[in-house]
Amino acid sequence: SKKQKIMKKLFTLIIVAVAMMIATPANAQVKFGLKGGFNVSNMSLSHEVLETSNRMGFFVGPTVKVTLPLTGLSFDLSALYNQSDSKLADEKGVKEKTVSNKYVDIPLNARYGIGLGSFDVFAFAGPQVSFNVGNENINWGSSESYKTNFQMKKSLFSVNLGIGATISKIQLTANYNIPVGKTGELNVMDAASTIVKDGSTKVRNNTWQVGLAYFF
Repeated sequence: SKKQKIMKKLFTLIIVAVAMMIATPANAQVKFGLKGGFNVSNMSLSHEVLETSNRMGFFVGPTVKVTLPLTGLSFDLSALYNQSDSKLADEKGVKEKTVSNKYVDIPLNARYGIGLGSFDVFAFAGPQVSFNVGNENINWGSSESYKTNFQMKKSLFSVNLGIGATISKIQLTANYNIPVGKTGELNVMDAASTIVKDGSTKVRNNTWQVGLAYFF
């Protein structure tokens, strides 16, 4: 079931995080902080039934960074509220709808960096589980005969790839988030709410993010 799949994804991520923390040496450095930033999602459709345009969104939440005594190795775990908007329009651009995606993202990233005194640069990568905390189904009329239904998934699994730099307690990052599977589905339906043949369109959101974190 969908609920079991969601719990499996979350359980797997928690197990990985706990295993890493248990394996963390006693002399590892742990820092807590607050992270926020902006993102731009590129919404792609499997069929060109609608035109899409993207707007800037934001994310914010707590984060923890664990630096291992091994040179350059560390990892971070965050819980981020993430909101981004996309505008959809029919082929004539007459009917428009802004879709607001609201998720709680839980990224777990492994990092490798090079330190230069109080300044260091690093690359990072890792899995991310996201949980939908907004609307799951959005309907609007595209014409007199048809309407469009946008169904967003309850949970998402994705991968982060990025780079960053730290100056004292401040950290700046830039990353690309790649979804594993579809983000949602667009269905074109007739007046009887029946999905029109070839009217189902898979949706994927690839996201660029720029973040700023402060560690206490």
